Amino acid sequence: GSGSGSGSGHQKGGETQSKPKPAGIDAVLSKINGPQKITTIDKTNVDWENFKDKTGMEEELKKKAEGKDAYLVKKDFLNRVDARKFEQEKTERERKRASAAATSK
Repeated sequence: GSGSGSGSGHQKGGETQSKPKPAGIDAVLSKINGPQKITTIDKTNVDWENFKDKTGMEEELKKKAEGKDAYLVKKDFLNRVDARKFEQEKTERERKRASAAATSK
């Protein structure tokens, strides 16, 4: 099979000053056990959390998520309306069947 060839990276000479020091989760990971691979998803999640902290956006996002314009809130409301409408139509059909059965006897 074909291996992933770990450890055979291409490095240029004199790269010590050009690379910034790792920050945030990268710094923590490199302190624990050297440079480590992190998935794009994990890195994105950490970056998103850091961004929300810096901008103070967390509270606004919570309000939007629970507000009347939130997608899930609307979806839940529409599902309840649909279920209620179905029950009303079902009751009406049963009522019509009962009256039709009573008149046909």
